[in-house]
Amino acid sequence: MVNAYYPKTLQEALLVRKETAGKSLIICGGSDVMVVRKTAENVIFINQIAEIQKVEVNDGFLRIGAGVVYSDLLKNDLIPSILKEAISQIASPAIRNVGTIGGNICNASPAGDSLPVLYSLNAKVETASLNEDGNVVLHQIPIQEFILGIRKIALKDHEIVSSIIIEDLSDYITYYQKVGARKSEAISKASFAALGKLEGGKITDVRNAFGSVGITVVRFLDLEKEIIGLSIEQLKIKKEEIVSKYMERINPIDDQRSTALYRKTVCKNLLSDFLESLRG
Repeated sequence: MVNAYYPKTLQEALLVRKETAGKSLIICGGSDVMVVRKTAENVIFINQIAEIQKVEVNDGFLRIGAGVVYSDLLKNDLIPSILKEAISQIASPAIRNVGTIGGNICNASPAGDSLPVLYSLNAKVETASLNEDGNVVLHQIPIQEFILGIRKIALKDHEIVSSIIIEDLSDYITYYQKVGARKSEAISKASFAALGKLEGGKITDVRNAFGSVGITVVRFLDLEKEIIGLSIEQLKIKKEEIVSKYMERINPIDDQRSTALYRKTVCKNLLSDFLESLRG
């Protein structure tokens, strides 16, 4: 028999999580439950918790509730355009009406459409748990440390993902592309998200994240550092060398959706296109 719980607050949900001692499944939108055939002795439905359905700015950072559905994020003026672009290509309108950004993260698929964007935004995953007094305490962990592999996340048995935290990058050049078998309702063969910032003709920041080419989203901080500080003219000279270094590190696989060669070629072209966009 399966026990179902419908908590109205985060504290209530965490209490159930704690009492079920690792034998619980958290469901918000539930759009991936049947796909991955998840089940558990105890199911905690968190879609009625108002605390995780807010989008707000605190101390210069954007806090996106883990339970906010995609369709609401698309209508919210606080959400960065690059994230909206990725969300708009997730599945179908019906799925976007129930699916959540927290679910996309916790599903931990290397093809997750929002994930390359969140990696490039240096997103942090906020988890909630109860302290000894029964009060809710929050902890933040970088997304690249939270997602450990395919369907593997650093979420403890007594925790729930409450929010995603991102910084304000409104003055950045942004770039996002998803390559699939068709325009919508398709799992990506490869995806790419990038951010860049120019000041005085020099690149002061750059971030590149590739999806569907590894067991997690791929991002190389050391190669990004080689781009930062270059002038536009220097980038023009070094562009092919930079792209080549990335391609040496990107090693996708063949599967039912695509070939390794195709994925690698797509990544090369998308990175080249982004670097061209930095040159104006």
